[in-house]
Amino acid sequence: MGYFEFHKQRVFYQIIGEGKPLVLQHGYMQWGDDWQYAGWVKHLSKNHKLIIIDSIGHGRSSNSEKIEDYSIENGVKLIINLMDFLNIRNFNFFGFSMGGRIAFQLLSDYSDRIDKIIIGGMHPNPPVKYRKQINFQEDADIISEKTKLVKHPRPSYNINALKLCDNAQIKWKGIESELNRINNQILLFAGDMDPYFDWIKDAAKKLKNSHFINLKGVGHVGSFYRINRSINFIINFLEEKRGDYGK
Repeated sequence: MGYFEFHKQRVFYQIIGEGKPLVLQHGYMQWGDDWQYAGWVKHLSKNHKLIIIDSIGHGRSSNSEKIEDYSIENGVKLIINLMDFLNIRNFNFFGFSMGGRIAFQLLSDYSDRIDKIIIGGMHPNPPVKYRKQINFQEDADIISEKTKLVKHPRPSYNINALKLCDNAQIKWKGIESELNRINNQILLFAGDMDPYFDWIKDAAKKLKNSHFINLKGVGHVGSFYRINRSINFIINFLEEKRGDYGK
């Protein structure tokens, strides 16, 4: 683990495991340690070198006063610069929610650097036209004590940084018009109680080489923390094993 300087910002990252590089990019108001708390690291680090990043304004990374530092496009450049710094040319990528927007933009700008990509809880459409309120009540039990989520230490967030990050996401133009030219292998998943579900499923249909996992009875947050519903599909996808992905 350590820090990487990008555009005068200190970005925290961790490297766990050995094998094919797999970048894990968390969602809005999450941080890199959530991948461990939810159980993803335990399963994925067995055969992959995990590179886990705290986005600017999140976790241990620094806060910026410039909205452009929080843009999806800047998040993509950060990933590429970090991979170059680590001497990694090609890698797999797993992005959830906000991290999913970064994943889609990566496919648009650097598809030649990506081998396989996993996107959870996010669609490729511009937020200014395709945005709904996430209803966290759908996942109330996920945020309860029995999930052990609240037992883990949480970072203190800078409210101004979060506002800038949210506003920067709204400005993202999306890549909905580019889906038919993307040839990368993609796995998308979403809970059918996620307000973004229909848009995510529709994107899977438009992509040439994609699979879609429908997590029934699960909302937006739940699709990240209920990993028992999707982990086997994801491992099979990454390791090229045959499986029913539910498309």
